[in-house]
Amino acid sequence: MPPQKRAEKQIFQDVRLVTACSLGGQWTEANIARWLGRRGGVYTQEVSDQTTHLICTVEEYKAKSLKVKQAAKLGVKQCKIVTLDWLEDSLFRDKKLPVKDYSLNAVLKNERAKESQVAKLAKGNELAERFVNTNLYHVYADASNFFYEITLTRDDTEAGWQGQKYILYIFESNAKPPLYQFAAKFYQKPRDSQPKYHRPSETPQAFWTEYEKFKSFFLKKTGIEWNDRLVQISLDESLFQYKAPTGGKPVGYVPESGQRKPSSLPASKKQVQVKTEPDEKDVQFAAVIQRLIATQDNVEPNHEQEEQQQPLTNNETLAVAMDVDEMAKQEAEEVARMPEEDGEQDIMNQGVKQEGPNSEAKIKQEHHPSATASEAP
Repeated sequence: MPPQKRAEKQIFQDVRLVTACSLGGQWTEANIARWLGRRGGVYTQEVSDQTTHLICTVEEYKAKSLKVKQAAKLGVKQCKIVTLDWLEDSLFRDKKLPVKDYSLNAVLKNERAKESQVAKLAKGNELAERFVNTNLYHVYADASNFFYEITLTRDDTEAGWQGQKYILYIFESNAKPPLYQFAAKFYQKPRDSQPKYHRPSETPQAFWTEYEKFKSFFLKKTGIEWNDRLVQISLDESLFQYKAPTGGKPVGYVPESGQRKPSSLPASKKQVQVKTEPDEKDVQFAAVIQRLIATQDNVEPNHEQEEQQQPLTNNETLAVAMDVDEMAKQEAEEVARMPEEDGEQDIMNQGVKQEGPNSEAKIKQEHHPSATASEAP
């Protein structure tokens, strides 16, 4: 009895596959349909709502052919656009593999990353001729994590220098032991895409050699020593200005002579005293106001009540004074509206005028406590 063929695993049971173009070699439509069918899958020639996978080349995907557009319209959850490698590897391993590493989006992303890396290497090699190869060097940072990449600016409207800036660098090599190189970029105007480069050393040197060149260039452009950058500022508009980092950010090494000193002015120890209780003058003023109100109402003031009355606070005294001002203002308006021919009103006005000096004398007398104490109740 001849041996029976082993049944294939149904690894493509839920797969409905379409090819976007001819794949060449043994990957004909007939072979693909047979291999899928034996493993539970279905091959069709056109994209439909049931399509789950589209086999496509990178060139066909970039060209955005009709089948690619139709598959993309279905969405990535419904239809996966993959390379032929997905089908080949799944058949070889006898297992339906995840499409993540075979997706055309992932493939193109990897291609773009490779292209970007190639462009970066090319740019670094080009900069090496006039600046620094940024593929082999990085910006140096000291122990305080201050990066030696600083900006100098100049705005001199009279000379026509608007928005000019220098960016100064100290680069450190990626290789060990490290070497260093000072370099600078100069931008003639804002949004200048073609800076000029300055690199005094043709080859990298020891740190202190390039550090001295960095400080010398800083002095030449700002008129200030690098070590004095925190305590001095140039008022000459023809020179460049440096703004040190703020907000607690690292500022780099600074000797003691170049550090900001705390204020030498003694702190003021005098504090404002807020009165919680009225003093003697406030009590006297309150009593005077009450006397004035009593006089205007033709009521004889009661001195016994005054002696027993609690002193007013500052706020209460102010409120009384404001009420008196308002009453005086209203009385003046009423007097101004009275007719001059009214004899009775003239007599009343004369009475008020006669009473005025007496009231004023009383107010002045209140400023002498001894006189008040001797007055009979």
